[in-house]
Amino acid sequence: MPLPEIQLHAFALMDNHFHLLLTPSQPGALSRAMRVVGQNYVQAFNHRHAHRGTLWQGRFKYCLVEAERYIC
Repeated sequence: MPLPEIQLHAFALMDNHFHLLLTPSQPGALSRAMRVVGQNYVQAFNHRHAHRGTLWQGRFKYCLVEAERYIC
């Protein structure tokens, strides 16, 4: 499944999670992209590190960022 078009503006890697600042190209693109990442990246990670099972806990969470000053 190809990744939907999404603009990545910023990211932050934390000890046990990550933050992404994204702009999806169309409704539903974010959910589809996260599903693709969950399927493909986690499989590759598990293979590379001899790990089994899920890499992340639960479903991703998101919030709408409307104010430009919030991200500056």
